[in-house]
Amino acid sequence: TYRVHRIRPKDTVEGLAKLYLTTAQAITKFNHLDPRHLTNFDALIIPVPELNADRAPPGDDMSNWRGFSP
Repeated sequence: TYRVHRIRPKDTVEGLAKLYLTTAQAITKFNHLDPRHLTNFDALIIPVPELNADRAPPGDDMSNWRGFSP
């Protein structure tokens, strides 16, 4: 299960991991990123373990976001 999260100024990988009930390592590995450079991204795909999928927030609706195409 995956969620899309639009990056906000105060976001950290650790904070996103806690919010989406996953690990910072899973987020950085899936997105091939250096957590120190999170501001280089507009949005991240958050991998959510199946066992937490029903408790994790839905993520951001990117369907109306300019430049996004599923």
